[in-house]
Amino acid sequence: MMQKKFEIDPNSKSWVIKSLGKKWKDWKSKLKTAHYITHATDEERLADRDERVLPEQWAYLVSHWSSEEAEVSS
Repeated sequence: MMQKKFEIDPNSKSWVIKSLGKKWKDWKSKLKTAHYITHATDEERLADRDERVLPEQWAYLVSHWSSEEAEVSS
């Protein structure tokens, strides 16, 4: 997708992909810290959705982060 929208020099491609991956990971971490960890129940978490996240995507994230599998990997 990124390559369809932007023309990236082949010599810089690896750096761009790593940089975007880091930024994406950092944003998810900030999102989880601000809107998930601060609440005790999934109802509270669902109500505290960041406006930049679509409701159905937020519901999926809350469900995922609440799963045993995600808790183990955290």
